[in-house]
Amino acid sequence: MFPSPKRQQQRQHRPFDYPTTNVGPRRRPHFRTMMARSSVYAASDDPSLNPEAKAMTFLVGTLGHDKDVAKGVLDALKQSGVSGGSALLSMVRTLAGRWEVDEDAGLEALVESVRVELARSTGKKLVTIWILPGSAWASREGDDETVKKDEFKRAFKVEGFEGMSLTDVAKFGDGEGAGVLGELIECSCSGIMACSTCHVVVHSDWFEKVGRPTEAELDMIDLAYNAQESSRLGCQVILKPNLENAIFKIPRGANNMMDFIPFEDDF
Repeated sequence: MFPSPKRQQQRQHRPFDYPTTNVGPRRRPHFRTMMARSSVYAASDDPSLNPEAKAMTFLVGTLGHDKDVAKGVLDALKQSGVSGGSALLSMVRTLAGRWEVDEDAGLEALVESVRVELARSTGKKLVTIWILPGSAWASREGDDETVKKDEFKRAFKVEGFEGMSLTDVAKFGDGEGAGVLGELIECSCSGIMACSTCHVVVHSDWFEKVGRPTEAELDMIDLAYNAQESSRLGCQVILKPNLENAIFKIPRGANNMMDFIPFEDDF
């Protein structure tokens, strides 16, 4: 689980770049940052006027969602029968769950469904990628990499809208391929780059187009199961039109640090 001397040496000389597109990975802001953003947004939109404005402030200023997504969430709740005012604010807070410790109670799925619908309605491109399951390549630690397998015979197609991460597609994507991908990828930290369970390996032919990981992402990749030189975290890989037919490999295992935290029994 710790980086080998060879990997440490390669990492020292490996440059990294940050995404230059307008669409990037969504990471939940730090608690203090969220409080600051909430204060700024509250001052400009005066959420004290009504509960619906408070719900909007909570979604945008506190949880960090885009305004159009937040509006879509509120509209979807109204269409489902939730009345406006205090009932709407109460429902949003209930669905958010214990958001401070990343325990969602249904809001995440609703937000992603709104994102997908916005992508569809605004003409976002549907990007096709190909996934190689762990059985199609030397994905286990210690596997003999000299043994050639018919990789692409077992590849399956997955579709997602541009702007979605691989993790988004695995959790909320449409189609059979997205469903299978969801069974192969774990997403223990809800996409905030606090674990390595969504670890994927980019096919060497596509690594430069996908882009290199940032230093923060490398810290998590170093803890990933059977990390490779072209490893990425699925929550940080964003679908773009130039990734049409890109190929990603899924390891057979995953390292979840939560499984190794010792908890003392109280009885």
